[in-house]
Amino acid sequence: MQGDVTMSIEDALRIGLELHQNGHLQEAEHAYTQILKAWPECPDALHYMGVVSHQLGTRNDAVDYIKRSLAIDPDQPNAWSNLGNVLKEEGRLDEAEAAYRNVIDLAPEHTETLNNLGVLLKNRNALDEAEVCFRKALELKPDYGDACHNYANLLRTQKRYEEAEYFFRKAIRYMPQHAKAYEHLAKSLHEAGKRDEALEVLQEWLHFSPDHPVPKHILASFQETAAPDRAADDYVRQVFDGFAATFDTLLLNNLKYQAPQLIGETLRRLLPEPERQYQVLDAGCGTGLCGKEVRPYANKLVGVDLSSGMLKRARKLSLYDELVEAELTQFLEDHVGKYDLIVSADTLVYFGDLDRVFRAAYQALRPHGYLAFTLEHADEKDAPAGQRINPHGRYSHTRGYVTHTLEMARLTMLLQEEVHLRMERDVPVPGMLVVAGRSVEN
Repeated sequence: MQGDVTMSIEDALRIGLELHQNGHLQEAEHAYTQILKAWPECPDALHYMGVVSHQLGTRNDAVDYIKRSLAIDPDQPNAWSNLGNVLKEEGRLDEAEAAYRNVIDLAPEHTETLNNLGVLLKNRNALDEAEVCFRKALELKPDYGDACHNYANLLRTQKRYEEAEYFFRKAIRYMPQHAKAYEHLAKSLHEAGKRDEALEVLQEWLHFSPDHPVPKHILASFQETAAPDRAADDYVRQVFDGFAATFDTLLLNNLKYQAPQLIGETLRRLLPEPERQYQVLDAGCGTGLCGKEVRPYANKLVGVDLSSGMLKRARKLSLYDELVEAELTQFLEDHVGKYDLIVSADTLVYFGDLDRVFRAAYQALRPHGYLAFTLEHADEKDAPAGQRINPHGRYSHTRGYVTHTLEMARLTMLLQEEVHLRMERDVPVPGMLVVAGRSVEN
């Protein structure tokens, strides 16, 4: 009888894994649930339940399930690896690193974990240790395209451009449809002063993916004369949907991103005490970093963003009364006289021409309403037209252009401060924080 029960569980595990591997996540979750009802301490079912929970968006459950599996059987390198992946996405980097190191202790040739640990160490600025991990992974598996790509990014960070180019091209050889490898190779070549070669890479990328919005936008950023008035919607969606899972960890831990905090500090200086008295719009809300700063002011807090991936992350915070997937300018034009406060942290950096979005913000504000936002700063000599697109794909603006464009939109400048928005390649990114208002007379 015991043998029959064991076989039944083995069959259920096999079915669950087949469903899981074929992308039928809800059905796989159900199969694992049934196994755990029959055998609550089944380590494989707990492990796989943790993985599917993570894929379905319940990370806390994922960590709990995998830890329960490892408590029963700690000699599972794949379970430790998956635990590290979940913890890394949660920003629990110390725990993630410990999990990855447990994998390597159990299975020193686990190339996927060597690669993942290398990425984590790179993001923690432990570059020498990261390089050891990538080199070991590539010694074990020379055609490991993802490790080639990640190692190339480390070399690019160190401005070792010739070596970076070699490994980016290896990554493309092994992963010929890998968009990020093309993107990062083009940017690395451009930084190395090989502009023509960078353009060739972008043209090659466009040849096999002619409708991809990212190479089109980067090509425009390398050739400023062809720059659009703002980044295309598809470009913004593509970038931020792919960025959503690691956005907070990367920006806050690695790039020392502080635009939302700066907006929050400024509002606390300028506005009355927060008493949930305003209708507030977080314009380009992303994962909700700015929402945390303005929630105390909000009787109703609405977030709008083009990226469904970012909105999914923001929804988990339970900060917003409403989250909307929409293009910002059109959303503002469709919501006339709705808001007392509009905040926008590092969203208008994807706009070159600010005229229409400022006019739309004016229309969306109530009398005595406020607009607070950040931009990247450009010197007049570098941007004689008042704004310019940069090789990284974002726009920067001059102080004079912003002042004039706000005036044309009938918004009154209340504050304009020079700030550092984040670090980029170990250099502070110069920006400006602006607060403007709509008066009764306007």
